[in-house]
Amino acid sequence: MSDSSLQSRSWRLGQSVGFAYARRFAGALALCALLGIVVAGCNKTDASKGQPTLQLVVIEPITNFQVTDFQDFTGRLDGFRNVDIRARASGFLVKAPFREGDVVQEGDLLFEVDPRPYRADYNQAEADLRVAITDAALQEKNAERAKLSYPRGGISKEDLDTALATEAKAVATVGLKEAARDKARLYLDYTRVTAPFTGRVSRRQVDPGNLVNADSTLLTSIVTINPVYAYFDVDERTYLELQKRSTKRVLMRLANEDKYSHVGDLDFVDNRVNANAGTMRMRGVFDAFPGGDGVVAAVGDAPNILTRLPTILSAGLFCRVRVPVGDPYYAILIPDAAVQTDQGRKFVFVVTPKIDKDGKPVYRLDKEGNPVYKTAKTKDGGEEVVKDKDGNPIPVPEWRVEYRQVETGQQVGEFRVIKNDPKTNEPPIRMGELVVTKGQQRVRLNGSEPTVEIKMDDTKYLKPDNPLNAMAPGEKVEKPAAPPGGLKPPKKDG
Repeated sequence: MSDSSLQSRSWRLGQSVGFAYARRFAGALALCALLGIVVAGCNKTDASKGQPTLQLVVIEPITNFQVTDFQDFTGRLDGFRNVDIRARASGFLVKAPFREGDVVQEGDLLFEVDPRPYRADYNQAEADLRVAITDAALQEKNAERAKLSYPRGGISKEDLDTALATEAKAVATVGLKEAARDKARLYLDYTRVTAPFTGRVSRRQVDPGNLVNADSTLLTSIVTINPVYAYFDVDERTYLELQKRSTKRVLMRLANEDKYSHVGDLDFVDNRVNANAGTMRMRGVFDAFPGGDGVVAAVGDAPNILTRLPTILSAGLFCRVRVPVGDPYYAILIPDAAVQTDQGRKFVFVVTPKIDKDGKPVYRLDKEGNPVYKTAKTKDGGEEVVKDKDGNPIPVPEWRVEYRQVETGQQVGEFRVIKNDPKTNEPPIRMGELVVTKGQQRVRLNGSEPTVEIKMDDTKYLKPDNPLNAMAPGEKVEKPAAPPGGLKPPKKDG
């Protein structure tokens, strides 16, 4: 192949490659132009001002809400009294006339050991006592005769002493036989195993027909059902805080409950801190029948087998205990969804009215420069201008978005407590300001002030409820401390 043909083929190859790159570049330019059109169409702007419009969903914070700081701990329920029922007499078990898991009254028969050997021992002891009593009576008469014969010389001094000693021995023998009789009666009573108190009995560990040994064989167990204890461990810091105030009431909920609806009393604090865990053991006492009075009622044809109304709280259940660690105070509540996190710091976006240089509010104007008034929907689907109490239309203010760093407190339902600034003791959210609950990702604090359009949050949040403010029916809560930052206690109706 000649050099000229090679050069011609190389030129055509380079030309085709260049055309390919040119076509790709033109396609990229067209794609960029198309994306620019789409982006421009997606950004809603205010035509009158040439600025983008920022649409946010806001809510008005709840102010003057009385809260109490608390700590939650994990605990376990236990009975007021727990007893292991064991055999006190050895022998074969003949009866167990109780229903497993039922509530029994104090003194009800639970088990019975074969009483025949013990009844025979009792009868023998009773007979021995009668023999001893008869012999003691005879020896007493002999001693009286010896006392009369000795002065007249009828008997010697030795015979007198023997008669008196025999009488004393017979009297002592009576006491010995009485003790043996009482012991035999006691063992006979031990054959009947009864409930030491009213409570719920467990299952049988030994069935009738089996041999049981005294003081060793476990028959069953019984536990009281009302009240119940809740044992929980408190960390050292909380324990030291609790020492500063007289905490009497505690709240508790079970594993399947959302609210702390059980109110109890703190009645026990251990005498030392657990050095291994750094915790202090505490105990609260609660009513096991929050919805009933626990009336005892007979079951079926067995009048000695009793039951109670269904109980909610049972020994051994897992629970969560809430302990108040501060005095009641007034605070601001906002939905928990409004709180954002920035590298460990909590913040919220606050929407506040714009103010000009003279400190006057700035109101929104339309394209012709006329004020825009607040409107509301009518029943027929139309709109009407909202007016104040004097009949004047309410203008729509211009809004601006501010970044506020906050310190959050406890959670109350779906709301979060916002604490005051520790330096100024002022609330970070002032009266009349709104908190952004939706649309935070569209906020850009880059120095520009876009037109802000707000919509009130229509989410049906659960009404915040703090049961620590009314922990017992009829109990008066101490007057809360004066709320800082200009907040005032809510006025009472009437």
